[in-house]
Amino acid sequence: MKDKTTQGSKAKISTKEIHQKSIPKSKVLVRFLGLFALLFIGFELCYFNDFLYNHFFLAINKSFAFLTAKSLTLLGIPSKSMADSIANEKFSITVKQGCDSMEALAIFVCGVMAFPSNLKVKLYGLLIGTFIIFGFNLIRLISLFWIGLNHHDLFDLFHLEIWQGFFIILSIVLWVLWVLKASQPNKTIEHATT
Repeated sequence: MKDKTTQGSKAKISTKEIHQKSIPKSKVLVRFLGLFALLFIGFELCYFNDFLYNHFFLAINKSFAFLTAKSLTLLGIPSKSMADSIANEKFSITVKQGCDSMEALAIFVCGVMAFPSNLKVKLYGLLIGTFIIFGFNLIRLISLFWIGLNHHDLFDLFHLEIWQGFFIILSIVLWVLWVLKASQPNKTIEHATT
């Protein structure tokens, strides 16, 4: 028979014990938030540096313009790209800083890099997340060109409101999905031998 006082003391947890158990989680959260902030500030400093923008980010925008023009042509809307612009006889757009999905990608990348996980899991997440965000940016550019061509009065709404909000939500949702996957314990399959 168990002693009732022993059972009672095991059931009670003091606030001191609860506080001590929460300290490691608090430190992890503070570390994550601090590292995320530093990484994102570092990205912003690079992104808005004229030299780095002109020698790195502009090349990405030119690639988006090229892929968008080719995609539009395949979809029956003959278009050409010139540097970071997409045009046809009736309409043109330019892929500019802030409208290139780079900040949405930065939110995702900084979140993945700041989260405590092993490098292999991070690299896998970065590869998949970058592919998804860049894929949606191509869809965004194609749709904006089509909207500008056919429903010009809706262009600003989609360009400034709908797609920008979508990309912020997309980057956060992708990060949360990655965290859920990265936080799962490794499952090994045990084979029974007979």
